[in-house]
Amino acid sequence: MNLLTNPGFEAGTATPWAGANVVGASDAAWIAPVEGKWMAQVNGSMAQTITLPDAATLTLSYMANSYDTTRSTSLAMLFDKGDAWTQLVPGDAGAKWTRHTISIPIPDEATTATLRITVNGGPIRYDDFLLAAEP
Repeated sequence: MNLLTNPGFEAGTATPWAGANVVGASDAAWIAPVEGKWMAQVNGSMAQTITLPDAATLTLSYMANSYDTTRSTSLAMLFDKGDAWTQLVPGDAGAKWTRHTISIPIPDEATTATLRITVNGGPIRYDDFLLAAEP
């Protein structure tokens, strides 16, 4: 079960993601969304808050198109209780989609969390998010 709402931006808007700019294939003819008609283009940060299930770990999977290696993604999971989790994901060369899959430990007392994605070095496109709980 995906804990994120509107994970592929197919609502045609960013809601409930804060900070995302949703674009379609017609906005950039040289790169199409991974699935469907829409994707997010971020030049700053975007975030979504979720309620955490009873689990030990989250698995985050998403597609990114960073255009070049000078751009990167800073991921953060900000828990209501316990330490925040962060990771830097380097960009890839060329106009291609790359799947990233990352494991995130959940602090024992946490009940909600905010996934924050911040881009470094220029805009990056994102699509096809999956955030799942693992026992």
